[in-house]
Amino acid sequence: IDVSRYAATPADYVIAGALPVLSGITGGMLVAQITESHAQPVIIPTVLLGPPGANKTGAMRAFEPAIEAIEAEIGTAHATQMALHEATVSQLPKGSRPKAPARELVRLSDFTAESAAFALHRNNRGLIAWLPEFAALGPQLGLNGEQGYSKAGSMRAMLLTAAFDGGSTVYSRRSAGDAPLSIRQFATPVITTAQPDVFSELLRSPIRDGLSDRFLIAMPRYDCARAAGEPPSRPYAHVRADLVEA
Repeated sequence: IDVSRYAATPADYVIAGALPVLSGITGGMLVAQITESHAQPVIIPTVLLGPPGANKTGAMRAFEPAIEAIEAEIGTAHATQMALHEATVSQLPKGSRPKAPARELVRLSDFTAESAAFALHRNNRGLIAWLPEFAALGPQLGLNGEQGYSKAGSMRAMLLTAAFDGGSTVYSRRSAGDAPLSIRQFATPVITTAQPDVFSELLRSPIRDGLSDRFLIAMPRYDCARAAGEPPSRPYAHVRADLVEA
């Protein structure tokens, strides 16, 4: 609540956004014990839904200081690794020099199936898919007919897999001669923002693979002053209808 007041953003956004952020930072180790025999990693694609001016981006920015502190620690450790690497390879013939150590990522904005696989392959932690605008995912998810299912399928399949259990997997790269990438834990929770009309496109998509059901939707009420019993006003009425239909 204090964070939401400081960021001047609804508490719904901060509470819902904390789940993918914490899950990504901890590498999917945040677990919900559903029953005595079933534990479910909290790897939840989360969308902060609201009209323009709702300060959805402000909620995401509220998490940036903590994320940037972790990124700074990773940067310091990587600089040390690079110094050791350079000292080692300088003594070796060019043909036998190992690759430089890759820097781990905490969040990924250039979010594609392949970029996520590359980042997770070298990470010892999870990865936050940090997407300030859900609309940027539209072409990759095959919305509005921008891509067929064959092209959008890999991204949708990745989100569905990441939303379930964050288990190990092998990502086969398309480039000829490239070795598959072994990923220890496919933990890639998504945090994104969207306007109601844009997210409704996913709900109304003809591709029925359950992707829209995987999103946790933070949808604060902005019509609290309306009289009891009155129908919900725009911008949420049609989203609620689409949710019911989906």
